[in-house]
Amino acid sequence: MNAKKSSNPQIAHWSLLIQEFNSEIRHRPGIIMSHIDSISSVPVLNSSDTLDSLIENKLEVCLTLSVEDEVLMMQHADDTLKELILILKKDNEDRTKEEKQKVQNYVLKGNGLFRVINDGAREMLLFVIPKSIVVKFHDLMGHFAVDKTVSKIQELYWFPYMKRYVRRHISMCFECLVNKVPSGKRQGFLHPIPTGRRPFAIVHLDHLGPFVMSSKRNKELLVIIDNKTRFVRLYPVRDT
Repeated sequence: MNAKKSSNPQIAHWSLLIQEFNSEIRHRPGIIMSHIDSISSVPVLNSSDTLDSLIENKLEVCLTLSVEDEVLMMQHADDTLKELILILKKDNEDRTKEEKQKVQNYVLKGNGLFRVINDGAREMLLFVIPKSIVVKFHDLMGHFAVDKTVSKIQELYWFPYMKRYVRRHISMCFECLVNKVPSGKRQGFLHPIPTGRRPFAIVHLDHLGPFVMSSKRNKELLVIIDNKTRFVRLYPVRDT
């Protein structure tokens, strides 16, 4: 943790936490830490507790969800999307004017909510999902930039103000802030003005203000600074 930068965000989080304390990290080999690792190293006492017997007698087989089923679970867990689904299940004559406006460009196919996208060349139906899908397409898929993350999401999914939300999510991504180097031209170093050989060889001028007007109707200051002696002179002025 101290010798090199870790790409694991969990380790980086631990490193930040322990910086609040006056601590020392020492390595202890696993041979003297058996009391800690004993739970994961319990030997098999009964030969019948094999993988085949567990699958046959104790374990239940669970099928993974398809994309459609996963989207349906996400849609029915979100209050906003669930409201749109209930409106679309009504007949068009039973919908109010506000409800018709809400479900414009939305369709209900099966039990899934879709957004109708027309890019001029073709019409597509995209799954409407909550914004939390950004975690899957950015945090778990390589930490792509904004445009690539949005294009990956738009292959199947849609949610409102997608690009704005993705940009905000990436700007707060801890791993991107720690590990990614900004592209483009780097900022250069400042070029300080060398000190003159004698006083007042190089003079800097600046002005400050406006301030509250004085009794002599002055409201700004003309500042003269000698580069060698750092002599400063202030002159009140009315307007620069």
